[in-house]
Amino acid sequence: MEHPTHPTHLLVFDLDGTVLDGHGAGHRAMERAFLQVVGQPGEFNHLDFAGRTDPAMLHLAADRLGITIADEQWPRLLDAFVTALAETAGATRALPGVSTLLRRLAQNPDVGLAVGTGNVEAGAAIKLKAVGLADVFPVGGYGSDGESREAMLAVAVARTRRFYHADDAPLVTVGDTPRDVAAAHALGLRCIAVATGRYAQPDLEAAGADAALPSLEDAAGFYRVVSRLSGRDLSD
Repeated sequence: MEHPTHPTHLLVFDLDGTVLDGHGAGHRAMERAFLQVVGQPGEFNHLDFAGRTDPAMLHLAADRLGITIADEQWPRLLDAFVTALAETAGATRALPGVSTLLRRLAQNPDVGLAVGTGNVEAGAAIKLKAVGLADVFPVGGYGSDGESREAMLAVAVARTRRFYHADDAPLVTVGDTPRDVAAAHALGLRCIAVATGRYAQPDLEAAGADAALPSLEDAAGFYRVVSRLSGRDLSD
């Protein structure tokens, strides 16, 4: 797919809960990897994944158990997680309307698409391939770039601007959790929040989302919101 240069709008999408539903694939893969490398269950089903990066989740599980992941264990743990995810991601599905919207945006020369996700890069690639969207996001930031969501998103923004040669284009993020909203605002960005994850529209509005949508099924409505938040008209 050919990607635009100097687009007038940049859109950075979260993945889980926003673009796709992994149906617990990440939980299962982390549990398997943790048991294999650390030697005990991480009990990830008791942890809140929403808006956290993969490395943050692994550290959170270790902290909850009162253990430390040794430096030499860390690369083995991440490798084991990615290997396990490749085996558990088969049930991953794109959320309603997402594939249509992203394909429409990807064909628009005024739009530069990117991903800003807590997934490590290899894990994001596995999930996007599973839902047939591996070619939509040519650039982005990942959990492997920074453990905090703010650090990851800062990398995503910098890479996206460099990739599209669009230093001055308005950039809007799209996520599904209050952590997505907080990270965007910490970087001075606008955030569209969609109620397709764990949080309802009123929760996302209360978290300060610049716009809260029930889903991404209304493509025309999404275009209108992006136009309003960016201060520039976006149309097909």
